[in-house]
Amino acid sequence: MRELLVLVVMVLFWVAWQIWRRGSKKQQRWRSPKRSQMALKGFIQALKNDRKTDSNRHQSALIARFEAISGKRGQAIARFTQAISLDPNHAILYFHRGQMLHEIGDLRAAYRDYCQSVNLAPEYADAYVALGCLFFDMGDFNRAIASCTQALSFDENHALAYAIRGEAYLKLENPQAAATDCDRALACQENHPQARRLQQQLSQVFKN
Repeated sequence: MRELLVLVVMVLFWVAWQIWRRGSKKQQRWRSPKRSQMALKGFIQALKNDRKTDSNRHQSALIARFEAISGKRGQAIARFTQAISLDPNHAILYFHRGQMLHEIGDLRAAYRDYCQSVNLAPEYADAYVALGCLFFDMGDFNRAIASCTQALSFDENHALAYAIRGEAYLKLENPQAAATDCDRALACQENHPQARRLQQQLSQVFKN
């Protein structure tokens, strides 16, 4: 009788282990990049199939954000444009469309969207920083500094604003001001990638 009980317990443990192992494998497959991409595509498609999507700015904007994350910048721009047509006074929509336009190299259109964003929300620090990044990419370092300074007047703990302004100062051969902004950026965010990059550039400058 005891041997039978031990055998039953062992069988139950084996069955439980098999169930747990299969569950773990399913979780691992679900967490794989391919399955995540499939889930993302399915979610986007579900939103597109929703009858209210074309008349709902929030859903259009949400689809645009997911498409941007998945690398579909052209589709994301079209979706943000659709959302803007439904709510033309929403600063964040212009900001995000501007980012997409900036990434594909349409700097003039990005500039218009960033300017519209700050016109609608004059204290929107992220939009001023985006303008600073745009001016930096255009080689207009003085305007990059001015835009980042404007952003910092609204958010004094904006690490990216300090980092971009510091890089612009360095381009204008003012390493001391660049170093000050680098320290401020790292004080706001210890491992900020652009601030760390600026720190490396400064180390080479001061070494020489």
